[in-house]
Amino acid sequence: MMNQLVAEYDALENRLEELGVDRNVLGLFQHLFGEKSRFAQVMMRGLELDYSELCTFMATFYRGAQFGLPVKRLEEDDEVIFDGYMKENARNRIWNKIASVGQGGGQQYLWQQLQTALNEDCRDLFLSGKGRVPRIRMAWDDDKLHFQFSTAAVRSNSDYLCGLSPQQHVKSNCKGFTLDTCATAAAGFLYCVSAIRQGMSNTDNYIEMIKFMFSYLFSNSTLKTTALFGIIFCSDRGYWNPSLILALLSFGGTVFGTLKRMPWLPYTYDQNLSARDMRDKIDKNKGRSLFTAFSRMGKSLLKVLAWRSGTGAVSLAMTSDCKMNEVPEFDFNLMNSGDSKWY
Repeated sequence: MMNQLVAEYDALENRLEELGVDRNVLGLFQHLFGEKSRFAQVMMRGLELDYSELCTFMATFYRGAQFGLPVKRLEEDDEVIFDGYMKENARNRIWNKIASVGQGGGQQYLWQQLQTALNEDCRDLFLSGKGRVPRIRMAWDDDKLHFQFSTAAVRSNSDYLCGLSPQQHVKSNCKGFTLDTCATAAAGFLYCVSAIRQGMSNTDNYIEMIKFMFSYLFSNSTLKTTALFGIIFCSDRGYWNPSLILALLSFGGTVFGTLKRMPWLPYTYDQNLSARDMRDKIDKNKGRSLFTAFSRMGKSLLKVLAWRSGTGAVSLAMTSDCKMNEVPEFDFNLMNSGDSKWY
């Protein structure tokens, strides 16, 4: 992974030099969020602001986020120095404008315009023909954004959600939106981010993001079967299903990540199996063991692993890189240094 980290930084520095951007944090910030950036231009045009007003609004918003409080409470608190931040009337005018952009179908919603602008800049930096690392690992995660759907504004205006898909977040038992994020696996540089829209599934959004990032490859039909060669897609168990795995493999990609229990896998645990179910049921209460099997997925072979911790837990994982075997199946991060004797 250290070699991957070095390669990602080297590729970024080389790309910044090609673009004439200073190879430091300030140069990268100016390229992505400076006055001439795609992001700032979309914000200034859509909200009718100059760059100074935009920066003041953003600084005020993040000041409230830093304290975990509404900005109005900071403004009214005599112990908080609020000089230089944006006053309530000006803030409300901008928030109302944000809510109205794209209403009625005349143009895209503001969040869609910003998402496209940021993704185009990230694609130019990290995934262009010259800026791309030959062999890359893309890490995916789904971020949950909580939202209160029971407000009067939502009930009275079906367009209030701005095309976003309402989701039930299982783990936190809260409702909100889901933001899929793809980043470099080692350095965490952003490749692409996409909110799930109404009428879309997680798989639809995943594939749409891939086609956006590698549009220059998917535009040529003869390159589709090898478009994702050399790219390892690292995702957790919430993403993987047969249709997504088949799609990535058919484009030449490599899949890698943890798995949830599914009927097509060779292993399972904590489930009652029927007589026709051929999966091996792993007793999670026994000693630590690593189980390995292979499963056919289209024309590809998947290595499926089940790790029994010996402390009452079982984890499932897979990789399609089972021939070269360059991807480690498990990266053990030991909570207790004494456990190292087992490995």
